[in-house]
Amino acid sequence: MRDTIFTGALRPFRNQLPLALLFAIGNLAFAGSPRLTHIYPAVGQRGAEFEVACRGGNLADAQTLLFDDPKLQCTGIVKAEGGQVTVKIKVAPDASLGEHSSRVVTASGISDVRLFYVSPFPVSEAIKEKDNPKKPQTVALGTTIYGRTQGENQDSFEVDLKKGQRLGVEVIGTRLQTQNVYDPHLTIAKADGTILSEIDDCAFSRQDPVTSLVAPEDAKYLLTVKEATNSGPGECHYVLNVGTFARPLVAYPAGGAADQELKVKLLGDAAGPLERTVKLPSPQEEFFDLIAEDTQPTPQPNRLRVSPFPNVLEVEPNEDVAHATPNDLPLPLALNGIIEKDGDVDHFKITAKKGEEYDVKVWARRLRSPLDTVLTIWDEKGANVAGNDDDGNLDSGVRWKVNADGNYFVKVEDKLGRGSATGVYRVEINRVAPRLTTWLPRWCRIPIKSAAPSSFQRATATRRSSASSAGTLAETTSWSPSICQTV
Repeated sequence: MRDTIFTGALRPFRNQLPLALLFAIGNLAFAGSPRLTHIYPAVGQRGAEFEVACRGGNLADAQTLLFDDPKLQCTGIVKAEGGQVTVKIKVAPDASLGEHSSRVVTASGISDVRLFYVSPFPVSEAIKEKDNPKKPQTVALGTTIYGRTQGENQDSFEVDLKKGQRLGVEVIGTRLQTQNVYDPHLTIAKADGTILSEIDDCAFSRQDPVTSLVAPEDAKYLLTVKEATNSGPGECHYVLNVGTFARPLVAYPAGGAADQELKVKLLGDAAGPLERTVKLPSPQEEFFDLIAEDTQPTPQPNRLRVSPFPNVLEVEPNEDVAHATPNDLPLPLALNGIIEKDGDVDHFKITAKKGEEYDVKVWARRLRSPLDTVLTIWDEKGANVAGNDDDGNLDSGVRWKVNADGNYFVKVEDKLGRGSATGVYRVEINRVAPRLTTWLPRWCRIPIKSAAPSSFQRATATRRSSASSAGTLAETTSWSPSICQTV
């Protein structure tokens, strides 16, 4: 049995292209293929129609801009030339807020992936007065601004707040720029220059800053966006969401059982935790995006896992095996907890039978928790039977074959011993089962200054479980090429 797996993609394109076309695309050569490097602006309001400019290469025969959601539609080509195409976009009033994937489709091929964001707020470009470019631009609460902060440039904005009013701010920048490193930095200050919040990176938004605060007094407050090193290269395109919306950073528990209601607590907002009850979708969906509606909709959702098995929530204290969170549920299941303070360690008790084989996966950083987890499984005699630090990412994961009937203990901790109120994690313990994943290939061009061939192929090994005729599970390793080109 041979698996055919394409390498890399930011987000699956569901219900957009037939499976045969997905595989056919993998054989396209780069000669004449379109390249999409930038979309400006990479944001639009829900329920609006607008134009965006797509830049890259080989775009003169562009036919459409394809999104991962049918509620975002390209309604026409305004202008197309060699390296740029301007298109009209229409976003449905009920389109999902937040991040979407897009590709330019031309007569000669399909481009690489770029991100596009849907906002609940009116969208406008940052404006600077010619006579006084350093004067802050006044913006209303509930606004999305887009602009550029190249080199040492910075954009400043002024908002009016009442004492006790919440201010939520999100910057999207690192995720929009692919050709150079752009690291946005956000400062919130009083009119007299007193800094209230200064943020660069955030686990919720990867390397982009997000924050919230409660106004200490009636006053005007200044928001400043710049590149963190004051030497922004390339486009330096950012999107800024400003409003009174809640900005929670994580949800607890971080997931739940499919087709069931789940009560979650949203953590990390300056005004305090929010409680919500949501109905999770069917098992066919792996994630559920939760928008915190509180005075205004939050522009970027908190993501929850959807699993076909029940939750176990930690019970403190559970810092050691003797005080492990008890559990009477059979496997498979999901263990949920929070590493709330430095040095915190959590333990759970589970029961397993000899010969069973499980994939034990931690979901923390992938759900925007700040944790870098370490996972350990102990037996009743204190022997370490399985464990892992990083499983291809900062989340832990291990395949565990049970050697004896009995009780076992699952230990979760942060690698550096750090903890916080948003240190949420979820450990999913599921039986090993066959799985097939398909997605559009993501091509890359690698800058190389050497006497190397003009192009090469990169092969990626992927391991999948497959069922044999005898009903047993066999591991298959396959190599599938993905095309790269040096520039």
